[in-house]
Amino acid sequence: MKVIFRNEMLILVPVEPEESSALTRWKADHRGHSFILATDQGSGLMLRDLGDPRLNQPINVTSRHPSKRIQLIGNFADTPFELDGQRYCSVESFWQSLKCRCESDRQRIAALPGPGAKLAAREFPNTESFQYCGAEILVGSFAHWDLMQRACRAKFEQNPRALAALVSTFPHPLVHRLKGDSRTIPGDVMARIWLGLRHQYCRAQLAAQAVQ
Repeated sequence: MKVIFRNEMLILVPVEPEESSALTRWKADHRGHSFILATDQGSGLMLRDLGDPRLNQPINVTSRHPSKRIQLIGNFADTPFELDGQRYCSVESFWQSLKCRCESDRQRIAALPGPGAKLAAREFPNTESFQYCGAEILVGSFAHWDLMQRACRAKFEQNPRALAALVSTFPHPLVHRLKGDSRTIPGDVMARIWLGLRHQYCRAQLAAQAVQ
């Protein structure tokens, strides 16, 4: 392998056919990646791969994302699931139904698509707490957020396409940034729920592959 130093460039030129083939494969595997000088000690040179910088770009998960696949991750997606004996049209339907004191109203909101559930829930006054499965839950509390996590888990585990969409975003950071942030579940909290679930599902898939 011939090495050429030219200002800010370090150029490798294969000499043998084996070197040419190896370098071609290496370039294909590292296209677009960035590298840093790992050590300047001794007479040798080592460059450390920093990966593809495009993979560090965050994905803003919202119902308005141009990708239908990313929209599936969001709470407005039509991804029916069952939780604690009640069926919901979407995670948003679940979240909005919690505002209802009357069981019949809660079931009505649960059956609506995400946007419709959000709109219909405006008829109910804001309260400091709500009842769920016999427990009194403070609005915006950790217990409230835990219910959202349980709903998201149920959604992904009962909708394979949504689960595949979530896992496919690895290793991108996930964010949830809207024009007006929610007071009851801020975007940062929502993003952490998705990231936590993605981490668990990715680990489970790797473990399953290792057994095979």
